[in-house]
Amino acid sequence: MPSIRFRFVPSTGRIAAWLMPGGPGIRVDSHCGSGVVIRQGHPNLLGNLTAAGRDRAQAIARMRVALGEAAIEGVRTNLRLHQGIMEDDSYRRGGVYVGYLDEQIARRYRPGRSPRRT
Repeated sequence: MPSIRFRFVPSTGRIAAWLMPGGPGIRVDSHCGSGVVIRQGHPNLLGNLTAAGRDRAQAIARMRVALGEAAIEGVRTNLRLHQGIMEDDSYRRGGVYVGYLDEQIARRYRPGRSPRRT
């Protein structure tokens, strides 16, 4: 059985749709867009989405909206994982630790279940 981490390597294929959010405190850094072909060996980072605010709560609120507006079709992504983390009370309170991400991945992606295309 492949490791959970392995399943987060972007799939190959053509990005059919690429819609990224914008607005106050939102920044997107990426080389991707609609029509870009992701090939084997392509860097596994499609882009960075960051949110800033006057405090943690505002930054998280902005990120929740931004993730809800982001859409990538044609290749697998981990957008749903990030959306789930933004909804997690422990994360919003700042209760994260070294094993937090591994726990979230294990909770959301059971063996034999791949992340859905977004």
